[in-house]
Amino acid sequence: MLKYIRLPLGLLGANCYIVYNDKSKKAFIVDAPGDYEIIKKEIQNMGLTVEFVVLTHGHFDHIGACADFQRDGIKIYMSAKDKEILNSSENTGMGNFDKFETVDLPERLYLGEDVLRVIETPGHTPGSVCFIFGDFLFTGDTLFKESFGRYDLFGGNFEDLKSSVFDILFNLNSRFEVLSGHGEESNLGHEKQYNFINYYRYD
Repeated sequence: MLKYIRLPLGLLGANCYIVYNDKSKKAFIVDAPGDYEIIKKEIQNMGLTVEFVVLTHGHFDHIGACADFQRDGIKIYMSAKDKEILNSSENTGMGNFDKFETVDLPERLYLGEDVLRVIETPGHTPGSVCFIFGDFLFTGDTLFKESFGRYDLFGGNFEDLKSSVFDILFNLNSRFEVLSGHGEESNLGHEKQYNFINYYRYD
């Protein structure tokens, strides 16, 4: 059975998700905002083995613990389109984070026999992505409960963000549980009906 643990961590309380198969105890992490020791302790308490870390985008508040995980020998996957953001001093300097290397995200990653699908959803950043894993939809800072991500930061584009939400995410099955980069969980059917971005649908 596929499960997850949500940990709001780091400078801005960004969500870190530890996602795992309850039988195999294999796991991966979606975003590593900071507080490495907290994440590590949770992993050890659950008896999990982390296979990889995936990043929804390269902003400073989602990457704080990545260098530590890389030192553990764990690969960090991120869209190549966000490498300019990731490596800019304006971004990493906000938290004085250690540098780390990323591997370009493929279309799919595997946790045993379970498939993690990668969906490109630019707008918050050029390389923002969402992930589908089972009935989970990890939306990063693209879509929040009844809200949506900023587009006024470096690399942001509101037209791209709207297209990512309306043309991609809102065309997915409503059953998906929405697990965003900040805030609490939601449901895609709920967001299709109540998300504030609907106000801008016909702009």
